[in-house]
Amino acid sequence: MTGRFELKFWPATTNCISWSKDNLIAVAGSDSIAILTPRPKDAGINGTHWDKTIITVNAFTVEEVPLSDFALLLSFKNFSVAEEQSHRTVQALAWSDPGIGKYGRSVLAVLSSNHILSLWECSGRLSNDADWKRSVIVNHALRKHYASLPNRKNETDKQYSERQQVSQRVRAFTWAAPPDKGQPSDKTASFLAVSTEAEEIVVLKVTSPYNILNPDVREWRVDVTGSFSSASSAVDQLRAHVYNTDGVDDSTRALAEATRIADHIAWGLGKGDEQSATQSKLAFISNGRLYCVTPGKRTRDGATDRHRLLPNRSDLTGPLKFLPHTEYLIVFGADTVFCVDTAADPTSPASSTSHHLDGRWDGISGMALSAVGSDAPRIHLASMLSSSSAPTTVLHLPLNASETSSKPAWQTALVKLKKAFGKQHKLGNNVLDRVWGLAASPMGDLVVTATVLLPSNAISYLVPSEHRSKISMTREQQADSVLPACGEQTRRHITSATLLSSLHAYVKQATEATESDTLIKAMLEVIAAPAEVNGTAADNDTTSPRSSPAECVRFLRLPLTNTPEVREARCRLLADIALKQPYNINHIVQLVVKHLVAEVLKIPAVYGQAGELSRKIHFLYNLLSFRLRLHSNESSDGDDVPAFREECVICNEAIPFESIKWARCDGGHRFDRCGLTFLAIHAPGISKSCSICATAFFDEWSLLAIAQKADEDVVVTEVEGEQSLLGNQEGTQNDEARSTQQSSGTEPGDQSWVEVSQPSTEPAESLARILFAAFDKCVYCGGDF
Repeated sequence: MTGRFELKFWPATTNCISWSKDNLIAVAGSDSIAILTPRPKDAGINGTHWDKTIITVNAFTVEEVPLSDFALLLSFKNFSVAEEQSHRTVQALAWSDPGIGKYGRSVLAVLSSNHILSLWECSGRLSNDADWKRSVIVNHALRKHYASLPNRKNETDKQYSERQQVSQRVRAFTWAAPPDKGQPSDKTASFLAVSTEAEEIVVLKVTSPYNILNPDVREWRVDVTGSFSSASSAVDQLRAHVYNTDGVDDSTRALAEATRIADHIAWGLGKGDEQSATQSKLAFISNGRLYCVTPGKRTRDGATDRHRLLPNRSDLTGPLKFLPHTEYLIVFGADTVFCVDTAADPTSPASSTSHHLDGRWDGISGMALSAVGSDAPRIHLASMLSSSSAPTTVLHLPLNASETSSKPAWQTALVKLKKAFGKQHKLGNNVLDRVWGLAASPMGDLVVTATVLLPSNAISYLVPSEHRSKISMTREQQADSVLPACGEQTRRHITSATLLSSLHAYVKQATEATESDTLIKAMLEVIAAPAEVNGTAADNDTTSPRSSPAECVRFLRLPLTNTPEVREARCRLLADIALKQPYNINHIVQLVVKHLVAEVLKIPAVYGQAGELSRKIHFLYNLLSFRLRLHSNESSDGDDVPAFREECVICNEAIPFESIKWARCDGGHRFDRCGLTFLAIHAPGISKSCSICATAFFDEWSLLAIAQKADEDVVVTEVEGEQSLLGNQEGTQNDEARSTQQSSGTEPGDQSWVEVSQPSTEPAESLARILFAAFDKCVYCGGDF
């Protein structure tokens, strides 16, 4: 076992764990969610390399969820106890791909029992619960979509309003699959598919306000891009003529009369843009039947092209999940698990493989995939009541009906938890385990489970404040293997934080002393090669700068990926941290600065002169280039030393450029320098730091030159120093505003005095925006902010 936690709640739903690709774990409780964030260096008080943060998610304001005038007057058919009277507990949750949130993070989608789907993001420190907030209510876009549809024939106003309220209820959702090649055209946009009580599946595009190259988008946007019915056209026709069912078998008639709401959805292989999102496959389960649909394809009569999979089964249920970067779909029946090839003919016997579930009667409560990049990926299965004793818990894919399951490490850890609980409460072996969720790490080598333990021979009554969930993390990897085999698609999403979590788990379980070279070799074999990260050969061209900001962003990312020295230096740093050895970041800094300066100066000069902040950055990069040439004894005849001056905001003295890490004015005041722009960080609250190497960077969203829209050219502040610190990084003040203040006779300490200034705003096509967009991770070690 590599870690054990205790959370002060019970889950209210199965599949209660989601592990993001940027190495964040979310565990759903009844009315709250625990966010587990990695500790890159030292272990915490609980002895693990994870911190936990609890956020409450069941509180909604009237503005977020307005009370309808018809709430108490709904018909019996449409009345929902969950919507009106539930405690709004968490029913499902899932992380998006990284990039859509602030600082390139993932956002968390949470479905509550009142049928509200909301998006949660962290705007500051991950371990601070106050920095987590609900940013989007997806139901608002659904209500707007259904309100735009015309009234049905002979429909009264009350019926229309009731239908609007019912239609926006969300029953299931899924994020779009990651791209199969290269990178998505816009990492700050993603797609959601939601199942509504209007018996439809709606595809939505979620656009975040954190696209620094597009300053016009200042708030979250959710737009409906399409929708289709969650039943086949044959069933639609049958339902339209439900009274004329001569010759129709009982099962088809029952299906026509039953609701057709999809209660499980999975999104297949895609390319990450709007066009490919509509061309990728969606699988969903409705009334125990499995369907596969391509939203962008239509039949001759205009209906959405779909077909039914496993046509002889009508007892199918979740979890429902595509095997990453393939067209294989995992689905469960009452007594069997299936692996379905959605690209094959659904009527062919070879289109699916299966394995029995050893006669268990309790439902599957969690599924995780490990060794995805190997020749034989594995699927881990957990059920609600029998996980500790079930014979079938790990199976290889594709499934083999005669395979005998092995015993995974998480099942062994579960047995140990039961024994410890029985000993603690003097219950002996009379302990009941309820496994509520199972999830695997981005690399598939770590598995986390959520378990509630109860006595099996007595009634246990506990008030909510006494509820406890056991979270255990285990390493599902061979003892002699440092890191798992990863496929090309998985490698593209491996971050430094993910590597460190895997290394910590390996070092903790290693029986012999581990050498740094062993870890470095394993990391170099796993992390992505340049061609795997950037896709096409055209993207790998590093000989010339690009003409658009988006192309410049890709151009800047390549040198650090292509440079073997930088990759090896990063791996050595991570190995030293994992082994708790002394490490030195200076070697990486020297390598990165050398390559970064060379590549940034290849970008067209027009971007470096686009705004005041960009001009300062461009000056500093030219100065660094000049000094690097002098340091390497390269010829610099005829080169003029770039003229640049920084002033201290405290004493207005000059700040000479002495170091790329720190700044000191002639008056003795000292500041940190931004690790990307190399400008002095004069004010508090406008910086962020790397979670691994602690290098300080400007928080781009706290700089007025970046965060301010072009039409917001007037800024009013009540404190004299605050405006000078945030509005102008060099500390200069607006002379006109100062003279106005003096003529009015007010003092700076008077709270009634305000200063009005017009700070410059960086245009969309500027060097400053390109730099911040190119590096949403630490430019030196790849750590998260």
